Amino acid sequence: MMNIGKRNKGLTLVELMAVIAISSILGALALTLAITLSNNFSRAQKENIFQDNSRLIYSRIEDDMRGAKFIDINPSYTGGQVTIDGKTYSLPSISAKPIVTFIYKKGGDTISCAYLLDSINKEFYKVEALQGLPNSTLNRATTAFNDVKDFKIEKIVKADGTVSNKEYKLILEFEDNKGNSEKYESAIVTRN
Repeated sequence: MMNIGKRNKGLTLVELMAVIAISSILGALALTLAITLSNNFSRAQKENIFQDNSRLIYSRIEDDMRGAKFIDINPSYTGGQVTIDGKTYSLPSISAKPIVTFIYKKGGDTISCAYLLDSINKEFYKVEALQGLPNSTLNRATTAFNDVKDFKIEKIVKADGTVSNKEYKLILEFEDNKGNSEKYESAIVTRN
């Protein structure tokens, strides 16, 4: 005889399979959410690093160029050498391309300076040498900024079509090893 009023305690195989399936779905959703949040945090962190580096680069270039003389935003260079105000200097790297060259005064000394972009190593840095010395090699003056994909300096064209000799637009693009890139722009006005 069967006991109709008696309840069996425990789970049937079907109920157990349903619990496992629901738990697996919830676990997969939680894992996907965690990975997405981690990637977004990582991307935001990289963007903050790019922004901080762009501010530092712009600040250094502005400080140097504001009082500079003989600014050349398209310097000619060949074979690891660049000419600044008629004097030829050796660059510290063959793969480095000068973006801007200029002369400025620092503590009574006249200094030839160039900002270089090494597209192979994705580095951006400043090199300089005292003018009037027999040494014709530009030496690194700053630490390199990494992940710099491209950097340009352009003269600003005013609304009436004239080109300013004192106003410059700086365009900086970063790219990390995952292909994420950010582009920043700024403008500076020189005094000379």
